[in-house]
Amino acid sequence: MAVVCTGPVLPPGQPSAPAPDGIGLSRRAFFERWKPGAALFSGALDPALAACSARRGIPAIWIDASPEPGRRRFSLRRVQPQPLPDNIRAILTGPGAAVERLRHNQDIAPKLEPIGFLSVVGNPPPCATAARDAMQTCLRSRQLWLASATRPGEIAYLASAHRLALMHTHRLLLVVDVQPAEGSAIARELNAGGWRVALRSAGEDPTEEVQIVVADDPDERGLWYRMAGVTLPGGSLAGPGPVRHPYEAASLGSAILAGPFGGEHATAIDRLAARGAARNADNPGAIADALRIMLAPEEQARMAAAGLDVATEGSVVLDRVVGLIDGLMSPQQVR
Repeated sequence: MAVVCTGPVLPPGQPSAPAPDGIGLSRRAFFERWKPGAALFSGALDPALAACSARRGIPAIWIDASPEPGRRRFSLRRVQPQPLPDNIRAILTGPGAAVERLRHNQDIAPKLEPIGFLSVVGNPPPCATAARDAMQTCLRSRQLWLASATRPGEIAYLASAHRLALMHTHRLLLVVDVQPAEGSAIARELNAGGWRVALRSAGEDPTEEVQIVVADDPDERGLWYRMAGVTLPGGSLAGPGPVRHPYEAASLGSAILAGPFGGEHATAIDRLAARGAARNADNPGAIADALRIMLAPEEQARMAAAGLDVATEGSVVLDRVVGLIDGLMSPQQVR
């Protein structure tokens, strides 16, 4: 099966084409050039593009369906909404306010499947059971929070938040996940600020007196994800957005505390927040307050369960999409 992708964000390694620019000739040229056997629309639907596919008899699926209108987009807020093209065979979306609004449209409701959003994240970083057991013994039930893939400009910000958090949780441990080349310099910076630091590349363990761990061994990222009750994605404080996908931590049972910058992962953070698996904070005081709430055992367990649901539902949606596309494509079109 040949696949061509179009849109503002394209997966690497896939054939791609410029998106039709809204001019009728451009749409016709697009379909004449690629002659798709099926179409997969995502997010807010461009009604003219969908109608063009319908006129050509191209069966379609609409995933991550959103009622939010943009310029020239399908809108449920119009007084007389444009009818949904009849070539759209199934409409998949996630839970929340969007699905309730979609259900109010009589064209959409019979085809609507609120099974989740399509999001595929690679396997989370591994962790040896022996390493996890040894760290649990070393920590002796200490709570910790993790700043994953931290940018150097965020260290002082995190340290300020941790100092405030320690006023409420005295044995709380901060783990800053950094690049190997940055570890020693960051440890020296923190030591100069009066912090008691363990540098992992120097073989130092988080003993009782340690307040901050500088985790500069990328092979240990899976360990810290599993140990942390809360993970703050690095890059969300200083921008432009998280370096690592927040679903990595969520899929391993860590609640997400995000800064003000979502970047390319803003949608993922919003979905986690909508399901109660993430919080946002934009200053050290707000981070400390959020940690006090999120690290309470019942709240941490609730957020972890919600995050796991969000992070893993993408695989269920993917299976459904593959099955739908397989059903739309005739044997002559699969090549």
